[in-house]
Parts: sequence; C-alpha cells; structure tokens
Amino acid sequence: MQRLSQFAVGRRPQPANFMVLLLTGVLLIILGWILRPIHHAQADSMSFYVSSASGQDNDACGSVETPCQSVQYTIANRATAGDTIRIAAGTYTENVTIPISVTLMGGYNPADWSRAPNEYETIINGATQIARQTVHHPVVEVVNSDAEVVLDGLTLTGGGGKFVGGVLTNDSMVTIRNCYIHHNYADGTEDSQAGAGVLAFHGPALIIENSRIVSNTLGMRPGGAAGIRSHTTPLTLINSVVVDNRGEMAVHTNAAVTITHSTIAHADGGVLVNAPEGALLQILNSIIYGTEWSIGLDGQSSVDVRYTLVEGGYEGKGNLNADPQFVDADNGDYELRANSPAVNAGSANYPNPIVIDLQGRVRDWQPDMGAYELPQVDHDASARGIAVPANASLGQALQPVAAVVNGGVVTLTNPTPVRCTIALEGAPLYTQTVTTAAPWAPFVWQSLELPSFVPTIAGVWLAVHLPGSCGTSGKMVSRFLANYYRQIEQVSPCRR
Repeated sequence: MQRLSQFAVGRRPQPANFMVLLLTGVLLIILGWILRPIHHAQADSMSFYVSSASGQDNDACGSVETPCQSVQYTIANRATAGDTIRIAAGTYTENVTIPISVTLMGGYNPADWSRAPNEYETIINGATQIARQTVHHPVVEVVNSDAEVVLDGLTLTGGGGKFVGGVLTNDSMVTIRNCYIHHNYADGTEDSQAGAGVLAFHGPALIIENSRIVSNTLGMRPGGAAGIRSHTTPLTLINSVVVDNRGEMAVHTNAAVTITHSTIAHADGGVLVNAPEGALLQILNSIIYGTEWSIGLDGQSSVDVRYTLVEGGYEGKGNLNADPQFVDADNGDYELRANSPAVNAGSANYPNPIVIDLQGRVRDWQPDMGAYELPQVDHDASARGIAVPANASLGQALQPVAAVVNGGVVTLTNPTPVRCTIALEGAPLYTQTVTTAAPWAPFVWQSLELPSFVPTIAGVWLAVHLPGSCGTSGKMVSRFLANYYRQIEQVSPCRR
C-alpha cells in the first residue's frame, strides 16, 4: 500500500501547483508575443505621371488626372525607391538627376495614357550645348551607387560637359531600353575617361538594349568614346545601333563586353577593350563597318567573334568581310538591302536567342546580322503570287536553305475540292488536294524543301496558288517563302 500511495501522489499534481504552471505558461506566451521580431511591411511601389502640356508641379501631383509637369520635380519630391514614373509625349527641357532606384518610362499618349513610344516621343533635352565648356550637365545622371535605374522609351539629347553629354551612370546598375540618345557632346579628357553618348564608371552592370546611340560628338582625341564609354562596368549591348558618333571610337571599355545583334558603324574607331587585368569581348550576329579600325584589344584581354560582319575581316566562325549594303546610311537608315551578305548570315544556335529586332520584327531561325531583320513580306489571304522587282539581279543564284513548313492548320469551310500548290517557274514544288466530305478535317501543310535556282526573267516566277479556303496557311506559306527567297519584294494577285 505504501508503494501504491507514493505512486498515486507522484502521478497527479496538486491543484495549486497546476494553476501556477498554467499562469506561467500564459505569461511566457504573452511575453514572447511582445518581444517578437517586428517586420515592417514594405510599401508597394507606385506609379507617378508626368505631362509637360497638362501637368503642374505641386505636393499632390502625379496621378493620371493631375500629373506633374517636370521629371526632376517628380523624382525629387514625389517618388520613392522602386517607383515608376510614366512620362507623356512632349519635350522636357531639363537635366535629370536620379538619387534613387526608379524606372522612367516614356512614350505615353497624354490623352488616355496608352503607350506607343514610336508614336508618342518623349524628349528630355538637356539644352546645355552652348555652355558645355564650363558646366557638367548630362541629360540624365544617376548619383546613388546603390540605385538600380531603368530608362525606357526616352529620347535624350542636348546634353554637354567635360566627361559626358547623354547618360552618366556613375557606379549604379542602369538599364537603357528603347531609347534614342543623340546629339550630345563631351569635351573629352587626355586619359580617355569621357563618353559623349553614355558613360559608366564602376557599377555592377550597364545594359543597353533596343536603343539607338547616334550622332554624339567627343571634342578631343584621344578622349574616351563618342558612343559608349564604360570603365570597370561590364557592358551588354543588344539589338542596338551605335552609329555616326564622331570624334573618337564608338565603344571603349575597361571591362567585359557582350555585343549581340547590334550595328556599330561610321565612327572614328570601332570597339576597344583594354582592361588592366584582361576581359572577354564577345560579339555575335553583329556588324562593325565604316570605322577607321574595327576591334582593338590589349594584351591581357580575349575575344570571341562569331557570325559577325567586320570590315577588314576577323577570325571566327561565320564571320564576313564585306559591304553590308545598308539601305541609306548617309541619311541614317542602317537597315539591310535585300542583296546584303548579312541577310540570313547570322546564327540562332545560342542560349536564349533574340527573336525580335530593333523595329519589333520577328527574327527567323536563320537571322540576319545586325540590329535589323530584313522585313518579311506580310501577305494577306488574297495574295497568291510573288514577283521579282524589275531591278532584281537576273542570273544571280538564290540559295535558300532547306526548310520545313508546318503548323499552318485551318479547317475547310467550302465543300468544293481544294487544290493548293506552290510552283517555281511553272514547275510544281508542292501540291495537295483536299476532297474530304463534311465536316472537313483540318488541312495541314507538310514538309517542303525549297531548292536554289537562277531566275532568268523578271515577273512572276514563284506562284503560290492557295484558294481562300486554305486560309491562314496561305499567309503563313507566303511569309515563309518571302523570308527564304530574299529577292521577293513585290506581291501580285494570282487568279484561281
């Protein structure tokens, strides 16, 4: 009984002890809640609107209904880190200093704030050309080394100073996208630190994509770069043109450079990499032409140039040494003529290939070199034939690659048998007749290999006979043929 009594007392606490334990536990829970780590919620990023025509700068501006008037006021007084500033079309005569992480987006219609940068041009004009010898006023300057800034859809012009005229990124991470940077000026420095168009010092990255850096001027030689000058900031240049910049070379860096699908032309030099400890210069699917020299490296740096047209030639797979046949370079048109050797001379065999060109056109799987893809002839469903223009080079062999047409799937809606053909100089390349009864199964183009041939007469030599019931297949096949027979430039109807 003694053992049983002791066992019974040990397994069941007295009521007073139980209450003490319960209160202690509650107090510990409350204390833990009070002392818990406090995480302040991060404010959501906001959008502020700017219109030079209808805006006013005040403490309440920035909405769609009541936009601000100037970009600088909006940055300094309304925006905080992480915000987006949407800028309507118009001219803003100001110099913009950016101390925070922010995105500036131009190209907005002030009437409804829809965006079309090619139609609604947003111009920031630094207007400092006259005083450039004594002032330092780039159009845009990023002054916070921790900032991450995006400039998108802006025209930046009129800036000037000793070191830079267009954009000064200092030590920040900056992305320049869909921008037109032109007619800026920098005096230059004897130690080549300056950049008339864009200047970056020691930031983590400078990314320039889908942009035009044109007609900027450097005042002394040596002095830096007339187009883009990057010190230890790695440079990525994609789908862009750096052309007609004068006074020095187009691109000068002391860090790694990657150039893809870009056109660099008509400057006092091409691309120079002279990193103190060496850096890699990679160029793919690009054009360097019309410069006093094309590519320069110091002894420590290395280079990988592929599928690029380089005046004077350069070692590497797929590289060319030829006149790129620009449409009208004297008047700023650096698109390619149909007979350009750079057409279909690039490669899409690399990670994450660029599928859109500077003009927003789709690149095909055998892309052109440079920033521009030769326009495809966009046929509608009624286009049934393709004609060689009168000025075509007769007797010149056209060499399209073997290719596959597939995926043009439509459903027949006409019970009449449909005969779809593609004929080259009267000789059928492909024929398929569909006679399926209702409900008429989908009609599918199968594989089609296109041979090379030599046109001997002008006129309709490639006929695409696709009745209306072939629907989108007709459009798809016509675009395909126009893409690979590059002398196709005119369209004429072909009767059924």
